[in-house]
Amino acid sequence: MYGLLRPAAFAQRNCTCLSNRERKLRALLCLHQKIYEATADNFIYNPFSLLRLFKTNPLQFFQIDAFSTVHQSNARFFSDKRMVQFLDRFPTYVGASPYLAPATLNVIPFVELAFGGFYVKGGMYRLAEAYQRLAEELGATLHFGQEVKRLVLHNNTATGIELQSGEHVYADAIVSNDDALHLYQDLLPNAKHLPKRLANLEASCSGFVLCLGIAKEHPQLWHHNIFFSSDYYNEFAEIFTHRVPPSEPTIYISISSKSDVGQAPKGKENWFVLVNAPYLSEAFDWEQQKTAYRHVVIERLKAVGFADIESYIEFEAMLTPLDLKQKFNAYRGSIYGVSSNSRSAAFLRPKNRSPFIKRLYLATGSAHPGGGTPMVTLSGKFAAELLMQDLQ
Repeated sequence: MYGLLRPAAFAQRNCTCLSNRERKLRALLCLHQKIYEATADNFIYNPFSLLRLFKTNPLQFFQIDAFSTVHQSNARFFSDKRMVQFLDRFPTYVGASPYLAPATLNVIPFVELAFGGFYVKGGMYRLAEAYQRLAEELGATLHFGQEVKRLVLHNNTATGIELQSGEHVYADAIVSNDDALHLYQDLLPNAKHLPKRLANLEASCSGFVLCLGIAKEHPQLWHHNIFFSSDYYNEFAEIFTHRVPPSEPTIYISISSKSDVGQAPKGKENWFVLVNAPYLSEAFDWEQQKTAYRHVVIERLKAVGFADIESYIEFEAMLTPLDLKQKFNAYRGSIYGVSSNSRSAAFLRPKNRSPFIKRLYLATGSAHPGGGTPMVTLSGKFAAELLMQDLQ
């Protein structure tokens, strides 16, 4: 687990090295805390409910800063472009642009700074293994390598699944961790009753990933590292307007071996290199251009201080938006499902209890409350609670 970093400590540390604006950063984080307090019950810690929303004190809605963008809100507080760019980074946690997304998303830096971050020793896959052990201890039987062809419905109620092998498996209820829009558009035997708005929802951004085994240690790097582009506005315009990967991308490098030495051999490092990318469209052909874009990212790494990086690459794996679609059924290759670049995004996100099909529940990052491991865990919790309510 990383050390907890309270907003006051963060303000003091960062304003010392960037500018003499500690008071402003404290004030900004207090504003973010008010957004959190006004939105947490409805949009984070409970299944989405219009009834609960209507019971909320109307005055709270004046605290969520929904009519400014993230960038506008941050720029009001700081003239130091480096601090603005740093704070503008947080909407990318949900695949959004700081120049389009409402400032309500400034709840994200508050949550991270107030509650800290956690690392699962041994890597994220240990979490999946722990879920498997717990499920089996509770009597579940897991079937691996079985692709679902479609849901089986009877009187608009989910009664089972059909596998690609043709086998049918029947159940009292179905919980899906599939991408929500792929589920609704491709796995239902007859989707004509679904609203057209599902097909018209804009996807979040995607990502381009290089997993690199580096035969060298870099003591100047941490577990988490970000190298910003010189023109953040243009970077997001390329992603969200022109639908092409950025020509000068901001690069995020995660090196888990910095915190967990067993993740890489001695004297070496495991680099997870991520840049934001657009969801799939006709504007960019990943099948034809992925190698060329890999060159863009490598050259960018050289430009930010790793001139000899290619000579130290011992292992390499690449993941593109097309891979995300083909391997994980991600809607348009997006990472976070529906885009959060509008004030209505939280209301349009697919619900944990399907409003279209009875006894169908969604536990996925593309459903409420959103993407990222903590939010997906909450999604599973909500789906389980709703299922148990309905089966009682």
